Amino acid sequence: MTSHIRVISTVAFGSCDGSSGSPVTVVLSSGDLDLSLMRQIADTYACETTFASLPSATDGTWKLRFFLRGREMSMCVRGTIGAFAAVAKYEQHVLEHVQVSTGVGVLSVNWKRKAAGVIVCVDQLAPTFGPPVDDPMPLLRAIEAPDGSLDSVVGPVQTVSVARAKVMIPTADLSALGTTLGWGR
Repeated sequence: MTSHIRVISTVAFGSCDGSSGSPVTVVLSSGDLDLSLMRQIADTYACETTFASLPSATDGTWKLRFFLRGREMSMCVRGTIGAFAAVAKYEQHVLEHVQVSTGVGVLSVNWKRKAAGVIVCVDQLAPTFGPPVDDPMPLLRAIEAPDGSLDSVVGPVQTVSVARAKVMIPTADLSALGTTLGWGR
């Protein structure tokens, strides 16, 4: 089967005028693409790449796959938002409430065209919390946070995930983060 594809560069979490945001490459296709072709396309771009297969007539579920430099990810909210911002712009007859099949399961996506752009909302799985980190000092040194910058009232240093785990480091304020990394400014 031959798939027709459209490659779109867009942003998620951006300003309404498009002057800022997080870049996403979206590949809209009329069918499933070969894994090696998806990796090759994703390697061409220097940002997260989302492959969105148009829904079949039988169940209406969109299929999304996410890649970053050749590595497939099970879920990417930024990529999902970028995909449906692109869908809203280029596909005229798409429902504003859809089901999306991802590597973490089927999720609901709602979007709406507004005068200033597109608003996209993605349902996510309930978060899972890892155990508290026994010794957070190596992490604090890595982000150049000074001793005493942890805010234990907010919570412990631990991993939290709705798809891909991230380390949460509660600090009293952003100024505790090192400026060498471009944070805390």
